[in-house]
Amino acid sequence: MGDGPQNRMGAALGSALALTRESYLNRDLVSLVTFRDTQARVVIPPTSSIFLVRQRLKRLAIGGATPLADGLRKALQVVRQARAKQVGIDPLLVVISDGEATSAIIPGGDPVQDAFDAASELHREGIPAIMIDTSTGLKIPGIMPPLAKIFATSCHKLHNLTTGKVLELIDRSEVEKDR
Repeated sequence: MGDGPQNRMGAALGSALALTRESYLNRDLVSLVTFRDTQARVVIPPTSSIFLVRQRLKRLAIGGATPLADGLRKALQVVRQARAKQVGIDPLLVVISDGEATSAIIPGGDPVQDAFDAASELHREGIPAIMIDTSTGLKIPGIMPPLAKIFATSCHKLHNLTTGKVLELIDRSEVEKDR
């Protein structure tokens, strides 16, 4: 998560926990896919258990390479599996990242293009997204804004968001999906 990862990770995890509480109240399911080092992992399969989410969030490791494309592809896999199990699943993808795609799907490949391709596939499947950029802006801009364009949505900077604003973004996305 780039510069000052502990602070931004704390804010990101706080937002994730708030989303989980909100989903519990709405009887929604939450899943968490992490992506670091060389691959993405489903840390939390779709659940409504706040306890499970809280326990798993406490143990998340940070740092290392960013296989963003693999994370997006894993998210698509989770959505497809959930849709196969339960008709009418209405997913919302919340991507919290610094957008520094540093690990390609295939060694020697282009990690940025891989991320764009994975985002395009998610968008083609009709999966809306909220993009939360954790970068500090001190470096060259990451790819979160261009990824947001692929999803036809806005990119929000984490340092501009409170937990309440993140929940407002989710509520707004839910209203837009219903149109």
